[in-house]
Amino acid sequence: MKFSTECNKCHGGTNNPNGPCTCAKRFEELDYFPLSKRGQDWVKFSGVVERHIEEYTVPQYGDKGEDIASEYTAESCINQVKKYAARFGKNSRPGQERLDLLKMAHYVQMAFEALENTENDSETR
Repeated sequence: MKFSTECNKCHGGTNNPNGPCTCAKRFEELDYFPLSKRGQDWVKFSGVVERHIEEYTVPQYGDKGEDIASEYTAESCINQVKKYAARFGKNSRPGQERLDLLKMAHYVQMAFEALENTENDSETR
């Protein structure tokens, strides 16, 4: 993704130690197409999820191929999403709802990847 000069100055662009830039300036110089507001929201959210994975999930459980979740099927991942969704709004710990949403997003991504791998495996048979 292309960053504006101003964004590179204030946020460090892709080399930002705090994760990817999520400021609106990021979208000023897109050279392939302008993003909708929904698209911009998604890019911002995906940056937050990426930081969650890098700063919470990988240090705690290990990286892909090293953790137990690497063996999960799409269905297993969706079951994890359901677990976190069911407890949403019922936890008294501050910040837990936000953390659970990030976990759900990551599990949805893993379910998507597992499904794609399953579909690709069945196509090659």
